[in-house]
Amino acid sequence: MMHFIRAFIKGWDQFFFAPVSMIPAAVFRVVFSATLLAMYSFRFADWRFYFTDAGFLKSGEALEVLPEALRPAIAWYPTGEMSVWFLHLVFLFALLGLILGVFGRLAALVSFILHLAFMQRNFAIVYGADIVASFFLFALIFMDNSRHLSVLNLLRKTKERAPSAVNEIFSTVGVRLAQIQLCIIYGYTGLEKLKGPSWWDGTAVWAVLGNQQIMMFDATWLKSFPLLIAFMTHSTVLWEVYFPALVWIRPIRKWVLLFGIFLHGMIAVSVGLVFFSAIMVSVYFLFVSPHWLENKFHSLKRRLAA
Repeated sequence: MMHFIRAFIKGWDQFFFAPVSMIPAAVFRVVFSATLLAMYSFRFADWRFYFTDAGFLKSGEALEVLPEALRPAIAWYPTGEMSVWFLHLVFLFALLGLILGVFGRLAALVSFILHLAFMQRNFAIVYGADIVASFFLFALIFMDNSRHLSVLNLLRKTKERAPSAVNEIFSTVGVRLAQIQLCIIYGYTGLEKLKGPSWWDGTAVWAVLGNQQIMMFDATWLKSFPLLIAFMTHSTVLWEVYFPALVWIRPIRKWVLLFGIFLHGMIAVSVGLVFFSAIMVSVYFLFVSPHWLENKFHSLKRRLAA
């Protein structure tokens, strides 16, 4: 029994605190931050309408959108027009800094705080992309996310010193937080789907495909293929329920992630949830082999050099 306990503790420490490659974290940082930058750039075009009293929601009513039990215990958000404009601009520059790998952890912290502030200012426009982005911005604060794919690496004349043990521990914790959070999102979503009878009888996907108010194109012709709709329904819910377990099995991890890419691609194309889908898929890079990514980078460099 004691041998089992010691082995469990050793495995736990190895999983959460042993150093891991930061190359996948760097790719995740770039893709995720670029997606957020695009999303908030679109909102910046209508910043008065979304985040000021001249828009559709007064600052004093910002938290009243939520039921009292769901309102945050600590709320802070900009109220004046100049503060909204200035902080939104700071937010965009912080996200740009994340993309370029400048001030990695600091840029992640600033982005996280301002992301929560703008969410609290107008919960009426918050949807899945905003919610999941808050989780992954928090995880980025722990990671040494700018160790790779950083413009600063191009400017350094001397070789950077090896990261400290504490830095490595925090980086691994950040990666594991993001990975586990992704598993929780899929697992919880899949189990919640099982509460609906349409996911059991295979018609749930048709409720989306047949709804021309939310679809980006006409897919009603699929009603002639009920077996295909049933397959899409059951495969989706099974993949979500078992993702938290299957994604850790190396031999099948590639296929699990590829199915997720296909699923989110279909969601983006069919109902227009492009930013949400891109954010979810960006976290997949944390599960990708760093050696495979390194080989791809070297191959790309050779092509550019040629």
